[in-house]
Amino acid sequence: MKLYGVYSVMGNFGSGKTFGTFLEVAQLDKEKNFIIANVPYKFVDLFYSLPDELYAIIENLEKWIRATNDDVETYYLSQFDYKNIVLIVDEAHLYFNARKRDKGGLMERLDVILTQCRKRNIKIFFISQRMKRVDINIRRMTDFVIRYKKRSIPI
Repeated sequence: MKLYGVYSVMGNFGSGKTFGTFLEVAQLDKEKNFIIANVPYKFVDLFYSLPDELYAIIENLEKWIRATNDDVETYYLSQFDYKNIVLIVDEAHLYFNARKRDKGGLMERLDVILTQCRKRNIKIFFISQRMKRVDINIRRMTDFVIRYKKRSIPI
């Protein structure tokens, strides 16, 4: 998996959404990828558990994108200084609820990341049982949809 962009991962309870996503991410080269997630697997480089921690990460990414947009040379040189970023938001509807109003310009910051992630070697995985519960801007900006189904084995 080399494609950068926004991934929406969905499926029923117990269908393996989180496990499957982390199986894919675990295969990435740790020398080239920096993994940020709210699930504490040992290969995660930066763990967050609170919404405010995730929002601070988004704010920092947005500031970096805006700063490098202002100067093409800085943007070019920064490609060699930073690893690819993999951001995983498990239970995304808890952080970006479709029914709650945006407070503090969070979605505006996130929009900057969602529109620039392909150019900046960023992969973002939003995992949820129902993507309709996730903010509409995330759904609109999704590049890849991954659906998991719970399989039953006849006995």
